[in-house]
Amino acid sequence: MQAPDIPANEARRLQALHDLEVLDTPTEESFDRLTQLARDIFDVPVALVSLIDAKRQWFKSHAVPDRPSLADVFCPRASSADGACRPGGSVAAPKYASTATAG
Repeated sequence: MQAPDIPANEARRLQALHDLEVLDTPTEESFDRLTQLARDIFDVPVALVSLIDAKRQWFKSHAVPDRPSLADVFCPRASSADGACRPGGSVAAPKYASTATAG
C-alpha cells in the first residue's frame, strides 16, 4: 500500500493534535454523544472519531451495534476468501456490498 502524501501543514496539525491532549485518554461522554449523533443523522451502523498522529490511527470514540449480526459484517466473508482481502474496495465487491460495514 502506498503511503499518503504528507500535507504542507502536517507539523502544525500534529502540534494542534498533541496540544489537545486527547490521545490515549479514556472515553469521554461529549465525544460519544457526537459519535452517536453522527450515526443517527447519517443512518449508518458505525460511526467513529479517529485521530491520526505521526505513526498511528487512534479511536477516541466509536458507536457500533452492540452485537452486529454476521449478515451485517464482512469479517466472516473476508476470512473465508482465498488470498488477500482488500476491504478498501469492499463496496464494489458483490459479496461485501450488502454488509452494513462495507466501505
